[in-house]
Amino acid sequence: MTRRTYVQSLLFKTAYRKVDLDAFLNPGATHWTRFDPDLGYVPKSVVMQDGANGAWSRYTFGPGGFRQLINHAEKPCRLNTYGDSFTQCQQVSDGETWQEYLAAHLGEPIRNFGVGGYSVHTACLRARRMEATEHGAEYVILNIFDDDSLRNLDALRRIRTSVHLPVPTDDKPVLLNGVPWPYLRIDLDTGRFAEHPSVCPDGESLRALSDRDRFYSVFKDDLIVNLFVLREGGQIADRHRQNLGRLAEILGINANLRSPADAERLHITYALKSTEYLLDQMQQWAARHRKKFRVILCYGRTNTGYALEGRDRFDQSLLDYLNRSGLPFIDTLPKHLEHFRLYRLKPVEYLDHLFIPPSGAALCNHHNPTANHWFAFAIKDELVNWLDPKPPTILMTNTAATNCALMFDPHPDDSEFWSGGLTLLLVQAGWQVHYACCGETTAETRAQAEAAAKLAGVTRHFLEIPLTGNSRLRNQLREKVVALMQQLQPKLTFSVALTDYHQEHCDLTRELLPLLRAYRRFKFPETEIYTFDSHDGRDPVEIYIDITDVFDRHMEVLRCHKVFEKPDRFPPGENTLTRVKTGRAMMLGASVPHSHTRCLHAEGYHMIWGHPTEVTTLKLLFPDRFHYRSPNWLRSMWYT
Repeated sequence: MTRRTYVQSLLFKTAYRKVDLDAFLNPGATHWTRFDPDLGYVPKSVVMQDGANGAWSRYTFGPGGFRQLINHAEKPCRLNTYGDSFTQCQQVSDGETWQEYLAAHLGEPIRNFGVGGYSVHTACLRARRMEATEHGAEYVILNIFDDDSLRNLDALRRIRTSVHLPVPTDDKPVLLNGVPWPYLRIDLDTGRFAEHPSVCPDGESLRALSDRDRFYSVFKDDLIVNLFVLREGGQIADRHRQNLGRLAEILGINANLRSPADAERLHITYALKSTEYLLDQMQQWAARHRKKFRVILCYGRTNTGYALEGRDRFDQSLLDYLNRSGLPFIDTLPKHLEHFRLYRLKPVEYLDHLFIPPSGAALCNHHNPTANHWFAFAIKDELVNWLDPKPPTILMTNTAATNCALMFDPHPDDSEFWSGGLTLLLVQAGWQVHYACCGETTAETRAQAEAAAKLAGVTRHFLEIPLTGNSRLRNQLREKVVALMQQLQPKLTFSVALTDYHQEHCDLTRELLPLLRAYRRFKFPETEIYTFDSHDGRDPVEIYIDITDVFDRHMEVLRCHKVFEKPDRFPPGENTLTRVKTGRAMMLGASVPHSHTRCLHAEGYHMIWGHPTEVTTLKLLFPDRFHYRSPNWLRSMWYT
């Protein structure tokens, strides 16, 4: 067989039949997907007999493009999932997906944007598309199946997956699994990855591929097709072999391209590198759009079986990359091993218990409903720890029984600045203190706020809501603040002053107060409500807390906010916050209304809900540090 014949034989066997393409491109035909010019295809509602024990599976997709929500569909959704058939949950019905099992347990919906057969690349492209719509979410999960990385490189996956399948002998159309789509390749001149569009941007160009000569001419020089021929033991043209040698050099692989095993090793290394490239891009995208992004690694029957046998994993380099990058991820292969050890089963019996043989449009084994249930609870704990606020059904350990204070701020330094001293006193008294930054942050300010919170013994929450020019501010605050109040059940709640000169401060507290007062409607306990002191005494305070004993520690916490450092104005270890707070605390300390009391540093608070001398927990907690002065007297002193 000549070198040309190897490639030609592969492409002639995997070329499309006209009857199959006609059915796929016919909007009225029964099919599990429909053509999409940018992604190749997207899912379509269908009922087909492909489930466990011959069951019929119902796949329902609405205008939003995600699989039908069953559990808590009426509630706001903050978690979207993307990936291939192990995300879509092929071969089970709408209510049997791992997303639905997890949603039922957590008490909130999870959208399923998975599409069977997708690559990591097409899943990422779809995520960017859908996250730009009204169905975008704060949390984005990319579920990567073991074959998905190889698909990144396929201009047409069908060539690789259909070569060993029987060719239909009748004229009855079959369900297609794979049409041309966007793909990745390394530019052999620059050594960098480049993204390529589909070779079929419209239906007519796809229909033309039913001519096998046309099919051959489009794909005969494709480097991945030629690499696959080498994996199959065939021969390719010298120019393609030279290009693959150049590729091996770029990837740092010493490969004998006459060896099918080395060709396979080159193919897998290339594929895993392409996924690393995509995850770098997705992390940058998530940062730009203020999304929280996480990866899940999932595995089919074959690679799960290899792990049970103790074989080395094929994707160790991807695992090493994830550990280096700091990108949050869940590796489900070790979870399979832990699960397997719970039973007295042979590996094949364990696999038979969890996987469905391929049927319908599926090309590989998939999780059955039992496995989807196991998968949901295998990843649950990591997801719960990631979500903030926690899901409605998951309360923090002992939170409801523990004294808790919650302080809302528009910027990630406000709570430390205005109430850092009281915070330290509350922590010393055994209270849980939580800071919730409602406004938007940057990676820098967020990291510094987390460092400050750690030093103070505080738990930080970031709600990432635009506070100015946001027509949905009230609704977004209601979604996130109510959930946080239900979770933490604070006895003390604080926010910034209503009369501060920062517009974001005023807007935040103006919207927060009605939510906090509607505790019966939103089903969280009644809480004492305070506002912080304000610049220039714009909102006079009546409660003074002596923070002299913790003031030095308070200054250490404020120094964590390094964005406020001014080396040309302040000495090392000082910043705008430490300087301004020192002056303000000394002024409030001098205003403590007892002549026999010497207070060097104090913080001031205004009670919004409660009685400042009779119904304030602060007086009970700190009787020697608590001081009261009527704001009316202060106004007469300051303004007459």
